[in-house]
Amino acid sequence: MDAREIGGLVDSATGYQSRRLYHDPEIYQLELQRVFARSWLFLTHESLIAGAGDFQTALMGEDRVLVVRQTDGSIRAFINSCQHRGNVLCHADSGTARAFTCNYHGWSYALDGSLAAAPLEAEVYRGQLPKAQLGLIPVPRIASYKGLVFGCFDQTAPSLTDYLGPMTWYLDTYLDAVPGGTEFLGGPMKYRVPCNWKLPAENFAGDGYHVGWTHAAALAIGARDNVVGSMRGNSEQNVVATGGLHVATRHGHGFSLLEDGYSGIALYDQPEVMAAWLTENRPLVRERLGDRRAQFFGSHCNLNLFPHFSALPMGLNSFRVWHPRGPDEIEVWIWALAYRQMPAEVKAAIRHAHMKTFGIAGLLEGDDTENVQYATDACRGYVTRSHPVYCGMALSRGGPHPELPGTVHEGAIAEIAQRNFYGFWQQLMTASDWSALDAAPVDASLAGGNA
Repeated sequence: MDAREIGGLVDSATGYQSRRLYHDPEIYQLELQRVFARSWLFLTHESLIAGAGDFQTALMGEDRVLVVRQTDGSIRAFINSCQHRGNVLCHADSGTARAFTCNYHGWSYALDGSLAAAPLEAEVYRGQLPKAQLGLIPVPRIASYKGLVFGCFDQTAPSLTDYLGPMTWYLDTYLDAVPGGTEFLGGPMKYRVPCNWKLPAENFAGDGYHVGWTHAAALAIGARDNVVGSMRGNSEQNVVATGGLHVATRHGHGFSLLEDGYSGIALYDQPEVMAAWLTENRPLVRERLGDRRAQFFGSHCNLNLFPHFSALPMGLNSFRVWHPRGPDEIEVWIWALAYRQMPAEVKAAIRHAHMKTFGIAGLLEGDDTENVQYATDACRGYVTRSHPVYCGMALSRGGPHPELPGTVHEGAIAEIAQRNFYGFWQQLMTASDWSALDAAPVDASLAGGNA
């Protein structure tokens, strides 16, 4: 598949996209090479590997990796495959270890990935085992941002901070709002969905259009009397009156927010527990981050860090990765995030609300899962896939903002983040390497913005 063919799959100027994006095996294999092997990918949270020898297993595309806290406090990651016959080295999701031993032939590796021992080494290899060359394959670049740990296979990619770019301003609203930082409350929960990875990722980048319609029944059951509940049914009156914004930043990242203060806790059984904590800490957020982000603090928001790390950072506190497992299947990993200094009862409220809404059997998780599953399935049809889908809402209506970084559209509903997502996807898929990538906005409808 050449650059011209890929270039014809996405038209950012009009909002049309080919349905081949969601099922084509050739496109998927190229994504593994040009998207997942080039981008910074989320691995874990530092709170889950706090001490020496603590580890988490993760995925980078379809490559299994082992993330390990070193004895000097640094974090390293390695391909989770024994260098002898290729077996998975560590089958556990997490734990603490002094070494990692393959259950096939017993080769053992130290925390730093070096080959420590091979059974019967002297007897069967007779001094011919090149141990120094047979350590675990390292992930060459590991970096953290405010507790979130990422890895990248590409040595020429920008630094993690440059890759995140202006999106760090929005991330800090949730990751750096109060002293002490954040933590993941255990996990992750895992399950599989027969869908293409891009569909849930672009949804979390900022799809306010589906909220009042797809989630109408869930909102009727559980939403309190605030903005989220009032969006139910997508009537002109309630949606137009809802304050919000959509943001696109370089490298395909997207963010959206409803500005009502406490909409993120609308589905709590006892929202007053979280509301009291937010009210108590808002002055501190204002002091640390300024008036605008103090206003954001507590409001419902969505974000996606390209390619596939998504979050509902405030209120529902759900963080997740859409791991690709083929062109039409994903493995979803979900964590709940809390601030370390939160009282136990607030953390308990977060856990409960997280399970109720965006846990595996959550009210809203099931709604979204059904949509992305059937969208993938429908686009597979021979005649169906000859016609594009349309993603043209708010064309040419995004632009620079006097206070907010990125390209901003003010309003509860827009599709600038989706076009930005697919525009950067197209760039990665057609560029020979990172030096050929243009960091300017990739969506023609966003021209003039500072993304």
